Amino acid sequence: MQDRQSREIEDIYESLMALSNQALRSNHYEAAYHMLTAAMHYASDLGDEQYLARVEQEAKAQRDWIDSHTPEHRMSTQSVNKHHGKNLYDMLARQATAQIAIAKQRNRLNNNRHFLSQEVQLGKFSQEKS
Repeated sequence: MQDRQSREIEDIYESLMALSNQALRSNHYEAAYHMLTAAMHYASDLGDEQYLARVEQEAKAQRDWIDSHTPEHRMSTQSVNKHHGKNLYDMLARQATAQIAIAKQRNRLNNNRHFLSQEVQLGKFSQEKS
């Protein structure tokens, strides 16, 4: 059961990443961005630091791809700078970085809770034996 659930989780994440890349290669940059954003939210819901790091890297890669292939497009760094805006891919990469820090903290707290829970159970066990 858990293996199936793990595969489903991975399949959803990988599908979002693949769709984002496919949209990018088809010059549908906004769709690519939104699929990548969906992958970031999904990874954040899971608390998966590796998935989040991959989104961060992909956001930078997609930004660079747009900048080198269609610098005149409204999502390119050149266009954004021309209009004194913020690059959505840069913001997504920063958001992914922040989500990594949040996931690390949550995972650390969960590990500490699990460890403390085990210690309490061991303490109860040893007290029951006495």
